[in-house]
Amino acid sequence: MWAERPLVSGMTVGRILNAQTVNYKTLRPVMGGFFCERIFGPIKDFECACERKSPSPKKMTCRDCHVDYTSSTVRRHRLGYIELNSPVTHIWYLKGRINYISIFLGYRRKRVEAVTYCTEKLEISDRRRLNFSFSPAVKKCFKKVPCYSYIEKDNPIKIRGKLDKIIQIIKDIDKLVGSSKKISQRFSLPNSLPISREFPWETQKDRTSFFGYMTCLPQDGDIPIPTYSNVVSNLGIKISNFSFTGLKPALKVLDNTGGSIIQKRLRRIKPKVLYSALQDRLFEFSFEISDLQAQSYLILWDFRRLQRLITHRAKVIRRLKLARDFIENGSLPKWMTLSVIPVIPPDLRPIIQLDGDQVAVSDLNKLYQNIFFRNNRFNRISTESALFAQRLLQEAVDALIENGKGGSEPIRASNDRPLKSLSDILKGKKGRFRQNLLGKRVDYSGRSVIVVGPTLKLHQCGLPKEMAIELFQPFLIRQLVKRNIVSSIVKAKRFIKEKDQPLLLWDLLQQIMDNHPILLNRAPTLHRLGIQAFQPKLVNGRAILLHPLVCTAFNADFDGDQMAVHVPLSAEAQAEAWKLMWSRNHLLSPATGQPILVPSQDMVLGCYYLTTFNSKPQLTPLKASNTRLGIPSPTKKAKTKDCFPLGNERKKEEASVKIFDEGTQKNLRIGKDKHDVSLEEVSWKRDSKKRIRYYFSDSNDLLKAYYQKEIDLHQSVWVRKNGSLESEKTLESPLEIRVNSFGQHNQIFSTYQYDYDPNGKKVKQYVRTTPGRVLLNTLLFA
Repeated sequence: MWAERPLVSGMTVGRILNAQTVNYKTLRPVMGGFFCERIFGPIKDFECACERKSPSPKKMTCRDCHVDYTSSTVRRHRLGYIELNSPVTHIWYLKGRINYISIFLGYRRKRVEAVTYCTEKLEISDRRRLNFSFSPAVKKCFKKVPCYSYIEKDNPIKIRGKLDKIIQIIKDIDKLVGSSKKISQRFSLPNSLPISREFPWETQKDRTSFFGYMTCLPQDGDIPIPTYSNVVSNLGIKISNFSFTGLKPALKVLDNTGGSIIQKRLRRIKPKVLYSALQDRLFEFSFEISDLQAQSYLILWDFRRLQRLITHRAKVIRRLKLARDFIENGSLPKWMTLSVIPVIPPDLRPIIQLDGDQVAVSDLNKLYQNIFFRNNRFNRISTESALFAQRLLQEAVDALIENGKGGSEPIRASNDRPLKSLSDILKGKKGRFRQNLLGKRVDYSGRSVIVVGPTLKLHQCGLPKEMAIELFQPFLIRQLVKRNIVSSIVKAKRFIKEKDQPLLLWDLLQQIMDNHPILLNRAPTLHRLGIQAFQPKLVNGRAILLHPLVCTAFNADFDGDQMAVHVPLSAEAQAEAWKLMWSRNHLLSPATGQPILVPSQDMVLGCYYLTTFNSKPQLTPLKASNTRLGIPSPTKKAKTKDCFPLGNERKKEEASVKIFDEGTQKNLRIGKDKHDVSLEEVSWKRDSKKRIRYYFSDSNDLLKAYYQKEIDLHQSVWVRKNGSLESEKTLESPLEIRVNSFGQHNQIFSTYQYDYDPNGKKVKQYVRTTPGRVLLNTLLFA
């Protein structure tokens, strides 16, 4: 067997013979138990259970305890096994989404489960029950029987002819009961003689009663037939309600129920033979279905027959596919039942001693012990409780493989917690495969939740201080020693781990991070943009800050997603990170060539809001107090009574022009501080509507007035623009041309203005815009 090992002494080990694990006083494994050193290997390297080392290199096994002198790592891969007294079915094939056992046997799912858990019996048909030629014992002596014997009513079966097999059976009975040969020859032997199909019963009822009596199982309260009871009493055999104890009588009761009958049926199935037979049956069904479908009109009986044929064909196709899969994989149907339970290595189900006298035991040990106890129950049960014992054993094996599968009641611990089965250890994100085998642990890496960082640049990410000080610790120690801040590496580690880190430490760490990229990865990494390089920036808290535009490449959002941080150590790795993996270089998708850094909905909405133009005129005058708004007081007070319409009802028809341009008026001058801008307000008589127009010398003055709430975000203003001017209406004719007495003229268009001197030279130009547009332009081209 795969879990058995022969020792040098000739002993074979591997089978679990004891339900105990360790001695809880000494924590030493019990021999033959679930932690046996003889089966799984020594606890200490090259030391046997007697706590002795190998006397010579050639001696590999202790002669007293029979434990191998080898490394203790073998306790991680050596297996044991529990031999079951009665076969059981595998729960994955029984209660999975596809019930493979029911498909192979051709029974319904509920019936297969009922037979498995001993609530129903899988009886053979009447025709097969009457044909005793299928019995293996009869097949061997079939050629030696010249003719069949007949059963006469009210007379015992007499042996006629010289049958070697029957005579040998009678001799064995003689030795067992010590009776005479004459009595033995008149002893009834069920299923020992072939019987012809012609029976001398007068009625069909007698024939059915006979076989019902011969095949039914005894029940509590049954009384033996007086004649048979007298014969048995003379032979000295004591019978009490036909109840026997022991393994063999119990297994005889389980012949037609439980896992044993399932195993027998599956053992008879040959996938290749089944596949060939199903192909023929599928051809017959398809031919008959096509004939019925070809008819233009079907009577009710034919229509129902067509529906049944379609249903049967679907079942045949399903069995055909399953048989084909078994043939391709080289599997056998009988492997869906278990006669031996493997016991995984003890280091994968450890027993750990906690503080004090407490001991933590793996749940698998309890499940294995449960199987062992219920398996040994067969040795002392009676035939009356054999069905119950088989069901308990089946449920114990089910709980070991997958506890609580299929809606069954799981086995619980003392604190009402379901025990973790083998499937629970293997499956899921925290299982053995994804957590330990596929999920690698990498040095200089970390993981944290991502949150949005709107103030970050595209190539930046926020790294928590707690994480950064661990990831960049080698580089930080090097700089501390190099700058003579500390004298050794040990003192550098103590300096870093101090509770109150000095400001010098964070400044030094930020200097290191400015020239050192980090790699951010979000699982699953489905394409190459799933891992990108960023320039880290120290932030408070415990979350990683990420620019919202790079979320599309990572397929990330800020609802609790986590990202891993990796630090490239070598200079070559850092150079490749800057050149190949920097987030600023990943503007297009490598798969489609389309832009992958597209603005999100809130960004589009924000840009739309900033650039919205308010076409309605400004009818509400500004407040008179400029000092309260934070604007420096002008060097010359404006004559608001005559020029600026603030509460002056007599000047309602006058419009105001606010000039923030230094070169517009001669009497407008700069204050002592170069940042102070003087204001001069000039009144123009224009139309009947009251309109306020604003002129600014540059965008800085415009933003200063906006931040001081002098103007609105969407208000129309004129800003002086130097250099070339581009407009979508370059061929537009001027709306108005103004010429003064000095020969200076002004051309006014819809979105810009030009001022010319008397010689026709362009002196100034203004652009019509809003503070929001200027702010967006400043942010984009900063």
